[in-house]
Amino acid sequence: RPCRGRVPARPDAMHLRSIAVAVAAAVALVAPAAADGVSWKQGDAVPWVGRQQAALAPVDAGRAVVLVGGLDSNGMCLGDVWRAHANGTEWTQVTEAAEFGHRREHAVTRIGLATGGERLLMTGGISGGTYGTVEGGAWASDDGGATWLQVADDSALGPRWGHSMVTIPVPPTAGGGDTAVFCGGARTTSRTATMSDCWASADGGVTWTKQNTGFPMWEGRRGQQIAWAGGTTLVLMGGYRPASSIRGKSTYLHDVFSSPDGGKTWGTVNYAAPWAGRTGFGAATLFGGTVLLMGGYRHSGSRYSLCSDVWASADAGATWTQMSGYSGWSYRRDFGLAATADGGLAVAGGESENSWGQDVAIADAWSARVAPSAARALAQAQA
Repeated sequence: RPCRGRVPARPDAMHLRSIAVAVAAAVALVAPAAADGVSWKQGDAVPWVGRQQAALAPVDAGRAVVLVGGLDSNGMCLGDVWRAHANGTEWTQVTEAAEFGHRREHAVTRIGLATGGERLLMTGGISGGTYGTVEGGAWASDDGGATWLQVADDSALGPRWGHSMVTIPVPPTAGGGDTAVFCGGARTTSRTATMSDCWASADGGVTWTKQNTGFPMWEGRRGQQIAWAGGTTLVLMGGYRPASSIRGKSTYLHDVFSSPDGGKTWGTVNYAAPWAGRTGFGAATLFGGTVLLMGGYRHSGSRYSLCSDVWASADAGATWTQMSGYSGWSYRRDFGLAATADGGLAVAGGESENSWGQDVAIADAWSARVAPSAARALAQAQA
């Protein structure tokens, strides 16, 4: 089952035929194909220690991925960087100790520079274990994660963790560099000071501008995801809203919001998406606009339930189709997910449970590749 401990939502009868067309008949993968959707192939045995709350990002135009920092099973915060092919093979350590120190619950994205090169941009995070320090500022690497330089300090970008960051690629004919946008998260480790703002940088992370200066359409949250949905459209989904005297008990959210202008204005596109409310999940964009959501965890009674389901939307989050009931990789939360070249996906690390019900940091990597025809069929089914 896609979420351990609960029965997943099933599509209604009206959509069974379109879902079958969109998923079973149109998805082609480098891994052996599955009849019900996305299949995954496990990569090489990894040389890095198991970790959760790390960041995974594409480099070399999506032909490779880098894994940055994280938290191991002993509660140790990590500051190493590893690189592999996009399919999770041939991992090598890029640096044992990055200049930013140790970091978890941070965000990393790849941006194209106006000069024609590429940059890894990192914001926020916690530099320690349970009682670590929430960090601000931004760090950049122009050599695939080997060396890092702080390009913005705390005065330009305040402390933040549990936020999400995405790249809006510049059109090929427009010139200039890509824009990085991050939203939400928490300011302190008290876990209650959640944010509902978005910030953007169009100069490689040096300067940042608050985007949604008016009344926010979505509640402050952490552990949500944002994804690029083509053009300047962004989609924000899910996350965790802590309890408060005003809002009542804490909630694992499954609402979806869309912004047509890079995070300045937002509108609700789905108050109650068919996937279970969750946090600690992953989101990625394929083929310039198809948004995928997968994994994470939700509370069930006094325990959380881990998930490994995969959902897709071709209309900026308004409609969702379950791509597979079980991804192939184990139920997990707080893992790294990256979209790679030619419709590829990469997953690394995360947190799961062992046979005794104890939380353990995972040390594995998985990949899949989706054909463009899958995205076209999905768009037709959701139209």
